[in-house]
Amino acid sequence: MNVVKLLFLMLLLVYGCNPTSPVENNKINETKDTIYVGGDFTIIDNENARDIAKWDGKNWSALGKGIKENNAGVGCMSFYKGELFIGGVMDSIGGTPLKNIAKWDGKKWSDVGGGINGKVNSMVVYKNMLYVAGWFSSSGGIHTDNIARWDGNNWLTVGKGFSDEVYALCIYNDKLIAGGWFTKNRYGNVNADNIAQWDGVKWDSVGSGMQLSISGGSWVMALTVFNNELYASGNFARCGDVKVSNIAKWNGKIWQPVGTKNISNRTCTAIGYKNELHVAGESDTHENNTAPYYAVWNGESWNFNLFSFDGIPCVVYSKYKSLYIGGTFHTVNGNLFSGICKWDGNKLQNLGQGINGNVFSIISK
Repeated sequence: MNVVKLLFLMLLLVYGCNPTSPVENNKINETKDTIYVGGDFTIIDNENARDIAKWDGKNWSALGKGIKENNAGVGCMSFYKGELFIGGVMDSIGGTPLKNIAKWDGKKWSDVGGGINGKVNSMVVYKNMLYVAGWFSSSGGIHTDNIARWDGNNWLTVGKGFSDEVYALCIYNDKLIAGGWFTKNRYGNVNADNIAQWDGVKWDSVGSGMQLSISGGSWVMALTVFNNELYASGNFARCGDVKVSNIAKWNGKIWQPVGTKNISNRTCTAIGYKNELHVAGESDTHENNTAPYYAVWNGESWNFNLFSFDGIPCVVYSKYKSLYIGGTFHTVNGNLFSGICKWDGNKLQNLGQGINGNVFSIISK
């Protein structure tokens, strides 16, 4: 594994998940303004809340005792069969030993079928099963290469998996889409440059996938559906013969570029909000340093000046008329917003007194 990939994988402990998985009716009580946040933090509004918390529109509250100290924290979440599932890098939550995945029934945390032996980057519900992806080789003792599915009782394989890490999952045109750092599925019978689709039975390519113009590592980091098209962002310069700049859209038949501007190759999250596409993450600067990155696509052009952060915006999430942004920042546009803020299209708002730490994942019912 080269140095560039090692550095990027360290970042993925923070950013590597897609929080926008479909959810279902569940038994956990919520208001219309309720959101759940996961990350690496210890205190919210001066109350103890370790790595996972709930905002009801007025107040923050903890979910049990939270995650044991010195874990990397919560990077992705999804609701499945009435329970909240969380994934990341963890070995204990609420005093319960586990492996990198856990579920909350509204009262207590519990293990999920023996857990997963590596990092969980993303999870999504597809055809009544919870799909989980990341960098691992075993789920509940079953051999699963970087992707697995949970049916409520048992872990199952997803075909033969992938040869390397999966960063993001998404549903598009009734297919499960997986994006990551891979060139083929596990045993090489499907060519899939960094992106592939699953119909519930078999894997297939998504057009020509993503490549660089020169040799080197390419990847897909974020996936989202916007205006009935699939958007993928990451580190790539072309989709087959189509020249792009680290982001492309798929209409079910062909890949197309998204504007002509150069987009950062380290975007880690994307979501549609009020007829615009928001992408966020970090960008490279000189001497291997990085800087916060945020861009908005209106269908014709990119806007890079909507927000200015003093830390990395790691996740964007849309609910009703609001856009929630979480990350490692303390200020946005020069004003104090610790770890999380809310945008209504006109102004930014605090959620209580903010978070003493970092937010990597946001979800709601």
